[in-house]
Amino acid sequence: MISGIFSNKQGSRYLWVFLDFTAMTTFTALAIFDGAATVFYVLYLFWWYEFLNITINQIFDKVFKRERPSDSKRMDIVGPLFMMIIYLIFIIVFFGMIAIWSNRDLLYLNIETLIFKNFYFNLNLLFILVELVYRNIQEKNRMAIKYGISSNMVVLHISIILGALLLFFVINKYPETFTPDKVLASLLILTPFLLLRFIAQYLQAKRKE
Repeated sequence: MISGIFSNKQGSRYLWVFLDFTAMTTFTALAIFDGAATVFYVLYLFWWYEFLNITINQIFDKVFKRERPSDSKRMDIVGPLFMMIIYLIFIIVFFGMIAIWSNRDLLYLNIETLIFKNFYFNLNLLFILVELVYRNIQEKNRMAIKYGISSNMVVLHISIILGALLLFFVINKYPETFTPDKVLASLLILTPFLLLRFIAQYLQAKRKE
């Protein structure tokens, strides 16, 4: 039954949704158990996914000379990229530093993640890169993407709001409970982000039926 679900083109989209969720959850869970995952870790990872998605799609649009939608403007990628720059600055400055400045353990972990010295974060990035390249190769004959506010960007936006609420009203309020070395506390904090992204990707795949 499962093989039948994933046998057609639409099924392959669901397969990638589950593979993506499984890989990201696995690497993030390993980071949590090793005390190497923070709210910044997840938001920074979500940012990289969407940035790589935009960049790699653009590259393969040119490589395969994919036709652009008739109602798509040539510069419609500028808006999303500008938003991504704003998101990046906010995530690094606010979540990576200011919001946890008094907690040196979190600050050092965030800096390690920022400069790609977090092993589990790097594994996540590597899988994302392979996934996006492979999917573009598999769909080389599809029409070029019309850029706009994607589901991944919506997830990033909601995650930033959720992350701010958790930092101010949970993590910073109970700093001794919600620390990276407390596995159950970290799971409680980070699981909603992963579930939110999985639901958004699943609904996106379903809309393409």
